[in-house]
Amino acid sequence: VGRQSAYFQRLDADKDGDGVLQAIGARRDLPLPSYVIRSSPGRLHVLWQVTGFTKETTEALQKQLAGELGTDKAATSC
Repeated sequence: VGRQSAYFQRLDADKDGDGVLQAIGARRDLPLPSYVIRSSPGRLHVLWQVTGFTKETTEALQKQLAGELGTDKAATSC
């Protein structure tokens, strides 16, 4: 029996950070982020705390959201 851990799902918004937040807020299929960290002007990290996801599922979802939202596809939290 495998053990499932809690992972953070993270998206890196390198350019228009506020635009990414507006895009997330407009989507009904995404929950509001658990955390938003403004790391420098125009740059932020959007994080959702999730449970019950495998590492592989988390990375696949992150890459899918990065493509849909135009964020950094290379950024992974796993």
